Amino acid sequence: MEITLQERTADYVRIYFERTQDDQIDRMLPRSVNSLDQALENFAQTKLPDAKSYGKTIYADDRYIGDI
Repeated sequence: MEITLQERTADYVRIYFERTQDDQIDRMLPRSVNSLDQALENFAQTKLPDAKSYGKTIYADDRYIGDI
């Protein structure tokens, strides 16, 4: 299995947000946002020149499996 990191895009922010809208995940995963709009705004902030936070997408054998 080959694991790679790739550039994060707004599309992946949407996918991640939608996939993590589950009661079990919500109990185990700390959240800093409560809406897709907030998630997209946070993502936009990571694209600014002075951003101190950014993310990558994780792929296993060329298949998207999550974010880091």
